[in-house]
Amino acid sequence: MRRVPLAVTMVRFSVQFVLLWWSCIAMAMADEYVKYKDPKLPVGVRVEDLLRRMTLAEKIGQMVQVDRSVATDEVMRNYSIGSVLSGGGSTPLLHASAKDWVKMVNEFQKGSLSSRLGIPMIYGIDAVHGHNNVYEATIFPHNIGLGATRDPELLRRIGDATALEVRATGIPYVFAPCIAVCRDPRWGRCYESYSEDPKIVREMTDIILGLQGENPNSSLKGVPYVAGRNKVAACAKHFVGDGGTTNGVNENNTVIDMHGLLSIHMPAYTDSISKGVSTIMVSYSSWNGEKMHANGNLITRFLKDSLKFKGFVISDWEGIDRITTPPHSNYTYSVQAAILAGIDMVMVPYNYTEFIDDLTKLVKHKVIPMDRIDDAVSRILLVKFTMGMFENPLADLSLIDQVGSQAHRNLAREAVRKSLVLLKNGKSPDDPLLPLPKKAPRILVAGSSADNLGYQCGGWTITWQGFSGNNYTTGTTILNAIASTVDKSSEIIHLENPDVDYVKSGKFSYAIVVVGEYPYAETAGDSPTLTIADPGPTVIGNVCGAVKCVVVIISGRPLVIEPYISSIDALVAAWLPGTEGQGVTDVLFGDYGFTGKLSRTWFKTVDQLPMNIGDSHYDPLFPFGFGLTTTKSTVTRSISASIDQRPSLLIIKNRTPGCNRRASEVGWCAPANGWLKINFDGALFKELKAVGVGVVIRNHLGEVMAALSERLPFWVDSDCAEAYAATKAVELARDLGFSDIHLEGDSLRIVKALREEAEFMSEYGHILLQTVGACKSFSRFHVSHVGRQGNGLAHGLARMARHQNYQQVWMGDLPASLIAIATSEVSSL
Repeated sequence: MRRVPLAVTMVRFSVQFVLLWWSCIAMAMADEYVKYKDPKLPVGVRVEDLLRRMTLAEKIGQMVQVDRSVATDEVMRNYSIGSVLSGGGSTPLLHASAKDWVKMVNEFQKGSLSSRLGIPMIYGIDAVHGHNNVYEATIFPHNIGLGATRDPELLRRIGDATALEVRATGIPYVFAPCIAVCRDPRWGRCYESYSEDPKIVREMTDIILGLQGENPNSSLKGVPYVAGRNKVAACAKHFVGDGGTTNGVNENNTVIDMHGLLSIHMPAYTDSISKGVSTIMVSYSSWNGEKMHANGNLITRFLKDSLKFKGFVISDWEGIDRITTPPHSNYTYSVQAAILAGIDMVMVPYNYTEFIDDLTKLVKHKVIPMDRIDDAVSRILLVKFTMGMFENPLADLSLIDQVGSQAHRNLAREAVRKSLVLLKNGKSPDDPLLPLPKKAPRILVAGSSADNLGYQCGGWTITWQGFSGNNYTTGTTILNAIASTVDKSSEIIHLENPDVDYVKSGKFSYAIVVVGEYPYAETAGDSPTLTIADPGPTVIGNVCGAVKCVVVIISGRPLVIEPYISSIDALVAAWLPGTEGQGVTDVLFGDYGFTGKLSRTWFKTVDQLPMNIGDSHYDPLFPFGFGLTTTKSTVTRSISASIDQRPSLLIIKNRTPGCNRRASEVGWCAPANGWLKINFDGALFKELKAVGVGVVIRNHLGEVMAALSERLPFWVDSDCAEAYAATKAVELARDLGFSDIHLEGDSLRIVKALREEAEFMSEYGHILLQTVGACKSFSRFHVSHVGRQGNGLAHGLARMARHQNYQQVWMGDLPASLIAIATSEVSSL
């Protein structure tokens, strides 16, 4: 028998022992009881267990929220990103379905779940009047209209419906409600406010109970609560005083003492916290000169310590950048000031590595203490555990039929009719015009807002600034609602801007004039004049001077109406009613009575502003709380008529048909079918020390999909102006979710740079660096050069920027002054 040396035996034994030891360790690790994964344990225990396992990088990653356009499964995994959002109009693709949304959100979530600790991300979106970014979703009236209903129970039901539609798309978090108390209608966000009266705003916070559910344990004040997979985390915004800025200037300074702040702007936050709101967003504005994003006294010592808010505090979009002037001029300081002030999650939204690097250095150098990071992350994890994100991180398709469901549209229709305020009914009390008779030989419908779903919905609909026309979501315009309501023997004539002679000779029984404001959001809506948009005043004059008329105002706030009111027989404030136009006709024709009451004072002239109920100089045209009533008429309620039952409807419009022939070699040429061509151009305004940029997006038929005009408040050379225009073009395409892009401009240098055929010149290289990277994210991308004669529409949009102080976007439309250029460019197709 062969003998084995003792040394060899010992080596073999040692190897076997080590392998056995490691096997036991591995098995023990696999079987290790991980507290944070146990849903039976209290949330606080789970948070504490997970927090102690996290590295600094993982903690800071949880404090980051990025836009979907820069998120990938790899980014989510490698940086432990805590949240993703869709900015206004940021969608998976044009006309994305609920299924498309679920697929996108789940792809990001799978990246998060594949990280070391598998912490799920939370996806957020602005759902400020329904699921307003989503095609075919139900769009409810904006908050100013809901405030006029004085109906908190209705708000709760709207919150419930909104939560279902949002969850149907795989999204568990909404940046709503806005609980600002708008004290000056010149503010471009006034329609996001329920009222000038803090008492009404407090009552409307019941929408949180619809969005999140009602906490059965009322003793848990300040603790977030979300009642299962059919509910969403809500976000009360914008903390605090955003509705009180001087002269209503957006993101400006609110000058008020502590007593005024606590009595006017703070009460709705107290109510929201008591109802279990999960998150609170900080305002861009300042309070007595101090930026809210850096105000530790209010964010930490008052909101968190005094009001006992336990959820997380989130910044607004690039909110911390604006701590400095100009924005982003000292980003490290902004990060330091914001985090020390008590902001827990930062809506970066693009350059997340810069934020992560700066915050990491600040913590490692002990400028920001570790316990501040732990506090922020604990609050974020608390919300995620409370929502059940660890147990059910992935969305399914079980709720997709909720998007735009008939039940929700019926609810929106109810909200519309309850929100309408009747300001005048007849030129004398004995001769009311409303309700209108359904059976009338000829009815005139006039005004640019009568047959425009985009105008009817307002800003924050499909895109950030809203849209024009009827092609970007589904719903019922006021014109179509009239057509389905009146007797089938009636003839309806729709003419946006009829001349007075036509009206006089038309033998109309009565006229319905629908005019007001065009869509806007945030700073773009700031208005020192508050006038009805042209040609609205002319339409009122031409129509109401010749026939009995009811004027329906589509607006996000009171407008100047006193000069025209004597000629108007009946006047209705319809606010921004959303997709369900039949709510308007429900009360115009007497199926329901008017019940709405003004939630805002209606001024006589803008010189009176700001003017709110209780002010010493209070002298309104219509006071706060005003609203005439009518009773339900004896006719039966209208239903949508079938095609053969509809009345005769004659729409008189001028439209330029598209054409499909090729352009000449020097003119504008349509893109291939399936592609979108984006023309861009820059313009210089030397006397203004400013730059104008113009962008237009058209399809293969030459139809305008979107257009942009913006004035940039700085002076650069022509190449840089063109580079900025190209950047805006790519940003617009990305924000609208377009994927097959043909970019075209008349600057050969910029085109070559975008093609990466030439080195970036120092003057404009920094502008195009990120743009070139962004171009690579499109499914298909091409860039070409065209002469000025083929870039006329983009040039016209750039020149138009001379006369405006903000970015203006048109969806499916163009300003009237440029229609001739557009027609000329496509005439050779």
